[in-house]
Amino acid sequence: MRENGLYPITLRKWKPYRKGKCGAMYSENLVQRRLNPVSLNAVCAGDIAYIKTMLGWVYIAVVLELSNKKAVGCTVNKNIDTELVKRALSNAIMRRGHHNGFIFHSNRGVQYSNMGCRTMLPENGITPSMSVPGFPYDNACMESFFASFKKELTYRYDFKDLENVREAVFRYIGLFYNRKRLHSLLGYKTPMEEYRLSKQAA
Repeated sequence: MRENGLYPITLRKWKPYRKGKCGAMYSENLVQRRLNPVSLNAVCAGDIAYIKTMLGWVYIAVVLELSNKKAVGCTVNKNIDTELVKRALSNAIMRRGHHNGFIFHSNRGVQYSNMGCRTMLPENGITPSMSVPGFPYDNACMESFFASFKKELTYRYDFKDLENVREAVFRYIGLFYNRKRLHSLLGYKTPMEEYRLSKQAA
């Protein structure tokens, strides 16, 4: 890498917090770090990330299908609220259809524990699951996705505004990540290739 002038972007080592108490608004952790389900339409996961623009911060919510690592729902907005995650979930439901009993896993952020999101999930036949407090290993799939997302997109460009981010995110997820990016956990196949194989086997 040095011979070709390439240098990695390194991140600070993360240290876990102590586990907190579970409140009534939080869902049980049904995934238990089993983040590579074999069957299609079994488990999805979601999370939020920040993106800096010249006009301030914007926020992205993504829903990932864990059996094939395909990003099935995504939305970008100026507000980090429950509507942000509900729109991403709505996109995922429209693309993948209704499958009663499948699990949606997230962290315990207020956007996911809010009544609006907690009501939307069972209304669409979705079983909620949440990570143990202060322990992102339970949602490591989303941590991994956003680590790649930041290194391959947001750290490399200066974004002008919200629309500039939306266009870049569409190209990255819709045209590159889902269709062209090889994934080691999929045997170096793309999410779309793994999805098609799962559909044929179902």
